[in-house]
Amino acid sequence: MDSILDIASLFEIPEVDAELHLSVIIAESARFLYLMTNKVVDQLAEEVLI
Repeated sequence: MDSILDIASLFEIPEVDAELHLSVIIAESARFLYLMTNKVVDQLAEEVLI
């Protein structure tokens, strides 16, 4: 896999939209990880404070 277009071809994403679609996937993944990390941190904080 040399480029975004190679990855896009695996998902059958048109070349014009490839970068946009992959940017959205990356952003959503980052958002999910951020939310899950916050949830874990909150749970740990509650356990420490109890």
